[in-house]
Amino acid sequence: MAKSQLTVISPDPIEHAHQLIDLCAKTFGRFYDFRRDLRDWYLLNSHYDWQASSVGFLDGMMVTHFGVWGYDMR
Repeated sequence: MAKSQLTVISPDPIEHAHQLIDLCAKTFGRFYDFRRDLRDWYLLNSHYDWQASSVGFLDGMMVTHFGVWGYDMR
């Protein structure tokens, strides 16, 4: 059996948003309620930094996420 290779990339907001919402909703909170929150404000309409964040794929499936959000501070 061949070993699978983890591939780590920055997520693309168009290509990976659905998978990222699904992964986060399964991991945190109540699945269906949190999916709505992720779409409405926590991920898609927030200070989420798509280029600084990372997602990992194993056998074509997103299996890990390291998210970075930018917050203005003074």
